[in-house]
Amino acid sequence: MTNGAGVCSGILGAVLYTNNCTIVFTLTVNAYYAAVTVQIEDYYSSSSTTPMSSVPLEFLFYGYTTPVDCSAQPSIIGVRPNRAYIGTPIGTNVTEYVIAQVGCTGKTIIDFTSSSPVGMTKRIYQIVLSWIPVADQYGPQVPKSVGCPTHNGTYIHFTDSTSNTLVQSYDCGSAPEITYTGFTVVIRFPIAPWTIGHSYYVTFDSGPESAPIASSLFWVFNIWDPSLSSTTTTRTTPPTTGTVTTRGLSTSTVNTLLTTTGIIITGTSTQTTTTSTSALITTIRKNKFF
Repeated sequence: MTNGAGVCSGILGAVLYTNNCTIVFTLTVNAYYAAVTVQIEDYYSSSSTTPMSSVPLEFLFYGYTTPVDCSAQPSIIGVRPNRAYIGTPIGTNVTEYVIAQVGCTGKTIIDFTSSSPVGMTKRIYQIVLSWIPVADQYGPQVPKSVGCPTHNGTYIHFTDSTSNTLVQSYDCGSAPEITYTGFTVVIRFPIAPWTIGHSYYVTFDSGPESAPIASSLFWVFNIWDPSLSSTTTTRTTPPTTGTVTTRGLSTSTVNTLLTTTGIIITGTSTQTTTTSTSALITTIRKNKFF
């Protein structure tokens, strides 16, 4: 391997290790692209001067500003040290773990970039996540549809809080009574375990995919008692008083002292007033809520 041509002083102080095709350098200018070219050549022997093949490679490197509060670079930790050589027997499976760690508090590793031999697969990508949740972050942090747990033994429990008795439990990972659809979990009870008028609460076991819910106040519900929940409305019509006047009655008396031509009829008329009271009317309406 020899230094390529066409790029002059792209990176100052670079060291080329021809035995393993490694370039070691330090970027000294931030926010700037630096070009590197490498010419890969094969020779028949160490004494040959004419290459059998020659392949040019070009790279661009970008320099980032060193954070003022962090001068330590990330480091490779674990079983294998940084730049370790690994001997691999032909035909055997080789598994290695590359673990990197940041050198400053409050900084994170965004991604790994690697070059691998032909046929190497990356089956496991491991990241150590650190988080201290606060009280107002309780609950799902990413809105998503609910799904069946991948592990059995994650139970949902229904407890009668009136009698403090567990009345039903279902395994959320295997019970056929539980159906997951979109953002809803449907739970069916072939035989309802409820008691009319009692209160109940729901709890969840701890699982690898969710936090437990142990509070008896988190999810509560009541079973309606129709005998206590009916409402009765009474409407009373007050008595009414009316005055009824009867037809007038009259009597006539003949004055015998007068002549027949001058008969004067004197009479009396009476008015009879009757007070009538209607019956008390009461209407009762009973409503029930179903």
